[in-house]
Amino acid sequence: MGLGTGFESDEDSPAGELHEPDRPRKGRRLSLRKEPGAPSLSIPRPRRPGEEATRPPSAETADHEALSDVARWLCAASYLRPDHATKLARFCGYSVRLAPRALWILLTRRKPYKRERALNKLLTDIRPTDTQLPVPLGHEYLRWVRKRVGRGHPVPPHGFHLGPVLQTTASAEALTHLRRLLLVLALAAAVLAGTALGPLTGVAVALAGTWAACYADRILAYSQFHKAPWVRGRGTRDLRWWIGPGRRRALRRTPSERNGLIVPYVLREHWGDKLMHHIMGAGTVSSDDAIGIDVAAADAAESRSAESGQERLVREAFRSVDEILGRASTRKPVTHFTPEELHSHVADELGKLLDHRPTHHPDNRLDIFDVAAVSAERWHDITTTEWESLLTLAREGTGAKGAATEVKESGRLLCARIVSRDGELVTSLYVGFAYEHHFLRVTLRPHVTNPVHPTLREGVRAAERAGPAWHLRTALNAFLDVFALLDRLRPMRPPSRPKADPGRGPVSLREVYSSLRMDDMLQYDDARRHIDWLQRCVFRAVLGFLQEHNVDVSAFLKQATYILQNSGTLNTGVINNGSMGNVQNQPGASNSQQRQANTDPAADARLAETLDALGAALTRERAQLTEPEQCRALFDLVRQQELTEDSGRTMAQSMLGQLAERCGGAPGVASLTASALTMLSTAMS
Repeated sequence: MGLGTGFESDEDSPAGELHEPDRPRKGRRLSLRKEPGAPSLSIPRPRRPGEEATRPPSAETADHEALSDVARWLCAASYLRPDHATKLARFCGYSVRLAPRALWILLTRRKPYKRERALNKLLTDIRPTDTQLPVPLGHEYLRWVRKRVGRGHPVPPHGFHLGPVLQTTASAEALTHLRRLLLVLALAAAVLAGTALGPLTGVAVALAGTWAACYADRILAYSQFHKAPWVRGRGTRDLRWWIGPGRRRALRRTPSERNGLIVPYVLREHWGDKLMHHIMGAGTVSSDDAIGIDVAAADAAESRSAESGQERLVREAFRSVDEILGRASTRKPVTHFTPEELHSHVADELGKLLDHRPTHHPDNRLDIFDVAAVSAERWHDITTTEWESLLTLAREGTGAKGAATEVKESGRLLCARIVSRDGELVTSLYVGFAYEHHFLRVTLRPHVTNPVHPTLREGVRAAERAGPAWHLRTALNAFLDVFALLDRLRPMRPPSRPKADPGRGPVSLREVYSSLRMDDMLQYDDARRHIDWLQRCVFRAVLGFLQEHNVDVSAFLKQATYILQNSGTLNTGVINNGSMGNVQNQPGASNSQQRQANTDPAADARLAETLDALGAALTRERAQLTEPEQCRALFDLVRQQELTEDSGRTMAQSMLGQLAERCGGAPGVASLTASALTMLSTAMS
């Protein structure tokens, strides 16, 4: 089966077909992409007042039937069958390695405690190292999708269409009903044979008939897989008699709940040691960062020239009430704004990146849209009226008529998302803005979807084979299907759902059928780059908005620089976009590689005097600096470091090096920066 390269929007049509691109949308939705090599789809954003109407390029409307690899894999899972032969081969290999060594331990270890310890060590050494959570294929996949994914409000998909997947699973249920019919006929024939020819003959007929039914099921599934029925548009012909009327209506209607504007969030363990909030369907959260500042007027540069480092820290972290309320007569007051205005400004700034894209950029897509976040605990309790109010909240904001106003139950977020690698890698950044009591807080939660589960990828590769060897393997798997059916009669059998599914609440099809870890190096690098770039774009937009409204941005610059240089963990690895190391690798910490520095009081005093002089030079020669705000922010970060420790000296040295690059034609700043760098190098030698 050829897996295509076309990208998709998350909007699904009532019958699984893609929406027409010129259909109007109420919510903000922007897309950035190259001219696609394969047919793809783009949802245009709504026109703003005074903006001329435009139509998308013809290449965007050429063909609406192209699905991404992720959608094709999830559609193909309906026609794949479990590979029992591979599991049996692994079990036999495991047993062959285990049996002789276990026998030797039983013969040579006479004391029970020594024997038990040796056996436990043996099991630990040769236990299979596959850490992926198992996922079902075929009939169990169909049942699970019908019961957990297709009911109620489905979790919005990212990077693929959910409609064709649900339609394909509904059509593939015909094979489930056919297999049940064949099994009933086999059991009826076994009863007749047992009555006429004896019980042994009846058992033989039952086994042979069951094997024949399973073999026929695998052959028919193989045939349907190669016909690829999910490539074409799903019409009413696929909604046949085996689908109930209620489900038939649900699959035919326009599913407003699948447009991605309402998302559930849940609290999960992050690699077993930390609880973090996840947006369901968006993948693994890589970090949970926030910036909080007091919204006060910016100080004049002359008023800060005589400040010491401690006074500056106190002023920025603990402003007085008069400063926050703008009662100081010497300063220009803050231009008042609302969080919705900041939200719209950041979205518009990100939207400006959609034009003038170089041809060497990768073939990916940038989407900017607004969502309403709701707790997963009340996801299935949302009524139709509440759902419409949440849609209004996502599309038009908190002040719109009919928007949800219960802040304890929902909130509006800005989502910036990059879809790449044909939908297999989706990097999303959810940004929240809160402004209350003159305190502004910007929250960022980047998410990354891991690659598709290896079981699904291996199943697709196995189904693409053919020949006598494949038929022999299929016959063996059909024989093992008989024992799998008998195992279903076992009492106290665990549920057949995926282990990643908790069994209640909303569940994301894409997250369950994802790899446990980011096992692809190139995708890992792309995810790191996308997260870093999205965060920088958001910080740049917020910074410009605050400066336009005369807000002091010194505290914002410090926190933003810290986040960018220590932007959290992704797949158990620390992302360091700069020269700052692991923030937990500090002197005195467990397993720390840093040491406490030997301090010289006289040298420390000279360094402090040099830094004070450098601060005065930055104020005095501000007009000669290339980037004065960045230079001041870097200098403020230097003053916050513990210069009596190697870790603090290393960070200060790096920031002073960046300051030297931005000092421009300011000779006093350049000379003092060089002197401070020399003192730090001498102290660390």
